[in-house]
Amino acid sequence: MRKYLSLLLILCYSCSSCNSATRDTGTDTPADSVRTVKSGLNYPWEILWGKDDHIWMTERGGRISKLDPKTGNTVFSASISEVVSRGEGGLLGMAQHPDFLSNGLFYVVYNYRNGGEYLEKLVQMKYANGMIQPVKTILVNIPAANFHNGSRLLIAGADPKLFMTTGDATVQPNAQNSSSVSGKVLRFNLDGSI
Repeated sequence: MRKYLSLLLILCYSCSSCNSATRDTGTDTPADSVRTVKSGLNYPWEILWGKDDHIWMTERGGRISKLDPKTGNTVFSASISEVVSRGEGGLLGMAQHPDFLSNGLFYVVYNYRNGGEYLEKLVQMKYANGMIQPVKTILVNIPAANFHNGSRLLIAGADPKLFMTTGDATVQPNAQNSSSVSGKVLRFNLDGSI
């Protein structure tokens, strides 16, 4: 036992003496390689490079925006009135359909109220003619809270699927409860079916 403890102490000392700081190599990045594209945002959550070569983003207060990455100008902006932003909630994840350029479809997840309950939903939306409109509600009544809402979206795979993370809504045992959608990674077909 003493031998293992001595070995552990030597290993800890060796690791703590490593210097992880980088030193100046004299090759600074050009000053124009990092710049502010847009300021004055209200809790941006999802920021993605769109299939149309624009920056698309959600702000937790309910706004979806499309920005010109060269100028920072807002090309399009709309709010989803049903969004309720509370704590870490609001308009959260967004992902564009693989055929977004031809069909304008994208997906968002946001918090809303149903009666007195604070919940979350996944919705397929369409962008056309400078406007957005809901196409299909895929999943509703996902438990939500001020914290731990999850809500990231990703489309991936050779046969593309939509993946959504859900938070545990501050009820940690729900992540291990197979009858709850909280604290999970959910998979959908792009039409919203399972």
